[in-house]
Amino acid sequence: MERNLLKERRLKTRHRIKLESKAIIRLFGSKESYELQTENVSESGLLLTSKINRLSHMNAASILEVSLFIEKENPINFLAKWVRNHNDYSVGIMITDIEAEEQKRLSDFIADLSDE
Repeated sequence: MERNLLKERRLKTRHRIKLESKAIIRLFGSKESYELQTENVSESGLLLTSKINRLSHMNAASILEVSLFIEKENPINFLAKWVRNHNDYSVGIMITDIEAEEQKRLSDFIADLSDE
């Protein structure tokens, strides 16, 4: 058990998403975007998965513009950086820049997940 704790590098608790939520990401300044499913979320980052788009071209230098749709409209917008590719179709990202109001919405969403 101690070994697993040593491998855990996340700053915040991760929560699996039980509902359909999507994220639209694009490399900073790019017009090309990708619609991804949110696998899990924390206040510091997300794991996103695509069923069709290969994401292996993202790397440590990738800065991403992210729109997280926890509702049908009015996404939570923030900047993030690539952390790792889980496989060619999944990417872990860390939130690097988020407005206070957007952070509150994300925190409230995560608190609701914790209550379930």
